[in-house]
Amino acid sequence: MVLIQRNAIPNYPEYVKAKQKWTASEIEKVESSFLDNIAKGKLEYTGNQGVVTPIKIGGYRGRNIEYSAINPATGERGKRFTKVFLVRDKAINFDVWFLNDSQTAIREKDKFLNSIQVQ
Repeated sequence: MVLIQRNAIPNYPEYVKAKQKWTASEIEKVESSFLDNIAKGKLEYTGNQGVVTPIKIGGYRGRNIEYSAINPATGERGKRFTKVFLVRDKAINFDVWFLNDSQTAIREKDKFLNSIQVQ
């Protein structure tokens, strides 16, 4: 599934103006802060630690998140995988929720998450 969260960066027009005066490392630090908080919120909501790693596609910074959560349909804990990117004032989440842990599920997850590109 793909979710788009609008206004992920509050007061985006002011952010864009301020960003013009910042160094690349300052921009990375601020964007990393937003992304880390998105990952932290997702993990706290599901009640577990998970594994979060920085990623980048094209010029877009993101986070890879692997965790587990309760499947509302079955009541069982299942694996979840997310790639989230900041794109202008939006956080774009690419999510995969396993209904079962099979080789087919792994192949489909990899095919979906590896298909993400910048054009």
